Amino acid sequence: MEFQIGDHINIFPIQDRKKVSQRTRNKIHEHGSSGFIILQEPTVPSFCTRGAKWIRVRSLEENVSLSRWGRPGEKESWSGWLPMAEIRMQENEYT
Repeated sequence: MEFQIGDHINIFPIQDRKKVSQRTRNKIHEHGSSGFIILQEPTVPSFCTRGAKWIRVRSLEENVSLSRWGRPGEKESWSGWLPMAEIRMQENEYT
């Protein structure tokens, strides 16, 4: 299934746990219980030196921010990049 910007999706780590970084597992676990919205289609971002595609997403749930760069103590959603090689996506049926 093809996904587009604005689609609501669920993201899961791929089955081969050895190929999934701890960062990816943590982001999905910490921010993905309600799903994500696609902000940017898969691309090779400037920070990736291996030429791998990443997808930019935002969580549908809000958590209390602990980041000093955000609004500490206030609820906000997480947005960031996840590597396509480490995830599988499916349609979010609850939104």
